[in-house]
Amino acid sequence: MENIFSALLRRDQRERAREYIKGLQRTPGRKSIRNIAQHSGDSSAEQNLHHFVNGSTWDWQPVRRALAGVLAEEIGETRAWVGYPLVIPKGGSKSVGVQRRFHPEFGRMVSAQWALGLWMAAESGSAPVNWHMEIPSQTGAGAIVPTLDRASTERTGAIVGSLLAQIDPGESARMLVLDARGLDAGALITQLRHVGAPLYLRVAENYPVEVATRSPTPAWHVASAGAALDLSQRGHYAGAGEPVVYSKAKVRLPNRPRADGDLGLWGLDHGVRGRSGTLWLTDVATVHAGSVLRARRLLDMAAATQDYQLEHLGIRDFSGRSLAGWHRHATLVSVAHTIRSLRSAATARGVLTGSRVRAAGA
Repeated sequence: MENIFSALLRRDQRERAREYIKGLQRTPGRKSIRNIAQHSGDSSAEQNLHHFVNGSTWDWQPVRRALAGVLAEEIGETRAWVGYPLVIPKGGSKSVGVQRRFHPEFGRMVSAQWALGLWMAAESGSAPVNWHMEIPSQTGAGAIVPTLDRASTERTGAIVGSLLAQIDPGESARMLVLDARGLDAGALITQLRHVGAPLYLRVAENYPVEVATRSPTPAWHVASAGAALDLSQRGHYAGAGEPVVYSKAKVRLPNRPRADGDLGLWGLDHGVRGRSGTLWLTDVATVHAGSVLRARRLLDMAAATQDYQLEHLGIRDFSGRSLAGWHRHATLVSVAHTIRSLRSAATARGVLTGSRVRAAGA
């Protein structure tokens, strides 16, 4: 852990970081500062930890960059970026960033904190290395977000680009994976092409695309993504022990310049009875089925890790009006998860050497 917290120049801050992370990992129940302090048995711990998270001056971005460096060394060249939302239901106005918005999965208005995590991911594991929390503005707070909302799309694209630039502007990855259901995926692809990584966006069944008719003369017409795949040829892929029925189509985006080029639309288990199908849009027109399947696995992994491991470490347990406090708490949860994951992987391999010792040592 020493190299991750090398950005903390003061010894007392490094000590508080160790104490807080141990508390996140060992305190039963809700990971509030009070519960962590009570579990530690130190009568002064609550005041010290409260100041460390909410009132101290340490910058979380250098810590996140160091965390990303440790993960990059562990994961290697197979790493990918995954952007995954974090919704933290909250009532009242005593917590930072709470706003009432439409939740597409729930199909109703939800009062919550709305955040986005940037995950470094591979089949061997994943962890969030940067976070953004949306702060409600005077205008639009509480508004229902319609399907393919342009403002939400532009905001999401800007957030993802900013999160990547904050970690390492020169960082390369095999792919960038996002859940774009409810967003204008085509506009998001245009906005994020500068990232330099192939884009894989999960889209909704009703997302509009232009697809070419087969005969006698090819012509483009608008159809839903689901309908476009219903007319496409199916295939089977059994790589990595995960057999899947796939369908694919070359599509364009309605009302977009032809210079934007063709996109690949893929369905994994789309229309297959008894299976949960997903639809994907990618800017790599000649991509292999295995790459699309990998994008689905990495998105599912981030979702499962957030819902179980990060939930257990208290990612939704911060309370207070301090945005800086929330960012520090989210950073420490990310570090606690990474330490636990590295230790588990090292135990399984029977080795713990080099920077992994410094990363995992408390």
